[in-house]
Amino acid sequence: MSEVNFFIDNALYKNDEIPVNLERFFKKVRNGWRLRSVGIIISEKDNTTVFLPKNCDIASITENDIALLIKLLIYSSKNTHYSNIEDDLYIEMNDKFMIINELLDDLYKNGIYIGEKKETIKSNQGKINWSKSISSSKPIIIEDEIYLLNLYRDKNKKNIELLTTVHGIVMEQISNNYGRFLNGFNYTFKNKPSKPLDVDSTVTKLQLLKKLNNEHRTGHLIDLIISYFDQTRNSEDLILLTENFNLIWEMMIKSIFTHEQRYMEHLSRPYWELRDPNGEYKVKKGRNTHIPDALVVTERENHSDLDIIDAKYYDLTKTFEKNNTKLIEMESIVKQYFYEFSIDYTSSKLSSGKNYFAMPWFRVNRDDKIFSKVGKIEIDLPRFGRKRIDVLFIPTFTLMDSFLKRQKYYLE
Repeated sequence: MSEVNFFIDNALYKNDEIPVNLERFFKKVRNGWRLRSVGIIISEKDNTTVFLPKNCDIASITENDIALLIKLLIYSSKNTHYSNIEDDLYIEMNDKFMIINELLDDLYKNGIYIGEKKETIKSNQGKINWSKSISSSKPIIIEDEIYLLNLYRDKNKKNIELLTTVHGIVMEQISNNYGRFLNGFNYTFKNKPSKPLDVDSTVTKLQLLKKLNNEHRTGHLIDLIISYFDQTRNSEDLILLTENFNLIWEMMIKSIFTHEQRYMEHLSRPYWELRDPNGEYKVKKGRNTHIPDALVVTERENHSDLDIIDAKYYDLTKTFEKNNTKLIEMESIVKQYFYEFSIDYTSSKLSSGKNYFAMPWFRVNRDDKIFSKVGKIEIDLPRFGRKRIDVLFIPTFTLMDSFLKRQKYYLE
């Protein structure tokens, strides 16, 4: 894909591979730079930069994929209503991106701005303007009845005015400069003036128009357009990024497998108490919270199981390319089994189900299946027998697409 530079989250890059203006999105490590962001920087003049999620295959990325990533990040910035995600998820969207996004939302909702002008004309249809009719017509008397021969009525006519022209020009600029990455946005304004806009005088006229018009959409649209002009003067780049794609991965997993928040109340929590032997401080008490990423009810053989999914946004490069044998840290394995042992299955009226780790598929962006079982983790516990965690590989862009379409999937 021309004019687009790609980097992959958590991948290691040499010092000479990272432009100075991008260094803030990377972490300096002993032997180079490691990316710590997912998102996009769209530039009008220079190359656009895309930071892809972990494990993606750069060679198969399309413009539609980039548009999908942008759509996901914008959606995630507005919808963080999932347990333990809202407070931690931060998405950096610079002012220019926010303004353009609002302009697009307004256009999709309301269309290009068309002002209306009220005219009072002679007509047989419409609401009669009695004041105009009486003052402009001579009445006649027929059999002691007074008649007006000419009735004037009010008509609203579409008026192609300044705001319409400016709105159309701005939306065409957005289409030309950024449309390929904004879900294929394509717009051409057919009534462009022969001369280019003088931005300063246009802003002055728009400010005056706002004072004369108290209609909400008109005022809001004028504010957006003036802000767009200000941002165009100051910055050419659109920035939309997050360092918390792991939380978005968790949010998507919760959604497509239908996380059942209500069963969290059946999860036991550790209680602790600490005493100062010198008696100087009061007794300290508290509870720890341990929250599974997704509790999923699965129907199997005439009974309902409670499956537990841990969303693992892991980089699998070392595992596959460097034969790393420490894919999953022991803490995650212990925690997963502890979740299972902590649930009161009697009060929940469910049976103990299966355990899963859900990871982004290595070098596969899309697939016909939303998930594939690719492996397992097993351990023999003397008091509990053999315990197992199945590993699910999920193609990242298939997951994004399914999540935004609100599709649901079921475990076996």
